[in-house]
Amino acid sequence: MWYDQLKSEITTGTTLFNVNALTAPPGLSESRLVKIGTIELLTPLYTSVAGDNRLFFEHEGTGNDRDFWPSTWRRADRTNDPRFDQDDEDNLWGTSVPNIWPTNDDEAKQVYTQIATGCPF
Repeated sequence: MWYDQLKSEITTGTTLFNVNALTAPPGLSESRLVKIGTIELLTPLYTSVAGDNRLFFEHEGTGNDRDFWPSTWRRADRTNDPRFDQDDEDNLWGTSVPNIWPTNDDEAKQVYTQIATGCPF
């Protein structure tokens, strides 16, 4: 099965995601994207209904934080704020699994990479 192949490739200690943040609002000279953390696999990979069907990373807007920002940040143009467009197909993951998963590891990795691209996070 395809998930058995994933479990053999994605082992404990694997970095699943890099977490990045801006140092200031976009458009300001001090605005840089910096890595602030990683999401790493601390246990062997396994499947679960909660993780496979209901995993969700909530992203809060910056509106409530603006009151606490330096005045130069508060005056920054809000049209440059990053937005997640759910109507943009490039921002959405697919929900289908190929009917025939390759038995060759290299081919399986290529198929997995093709269906896993486009993650907006």
